[in-house]
Amino acid sequence: MKFSSALTFLAAAGAQAHYTFPKGYSTGAVSGEYEHIRTTENHYSRGPVTDVTSSAMTCYELNPGTGAPKTLSAAAGSNYTFVVDSSISHPGPLHFYMAKVPEGKTAATFDGKGAVWFKIYQDGPAGLGTSSITWPSA
Repeated sequence: MKFSSALTFLAAAGAQAHYTFPKGYSTGAVSGEYEHIRTTENHYSRGPVTDVTSSAMTCYELNPGTGAPKTLSAAAGSNYTFVVDSSISHPGPLHFYMAKVPEGKTAATFDGKGAVWFKIYQDGPAGLGTSSITWPSA
């Protein structure tokens, strides 16, 4: 299955706050930086999206409308693992979303607008409401 016709990795960019996830792997080989993921506005600063009502929440793209250089082909049901750019220095909620690319578009031309997103992963604290909160990402 080609992700250009089914799913796009816009999600990684939109889900980031203080961290970036510029690489990933699907078949055992780690991709190059931003090879299959759109380059984010915070790729050097690691700064968060500060206005959750802004269009930056969609992909946090450095150059809006510019797709990733390559589209990854992967078999249905295969895994894709995002690689964090640096170690996570403080825990916090982590969410990854993906979107189905609409008919007539490709991952490179899809802007990610609309109610097209679905969550593929989340990580958060255990022990809420107790005196012992733990973070799986810590």
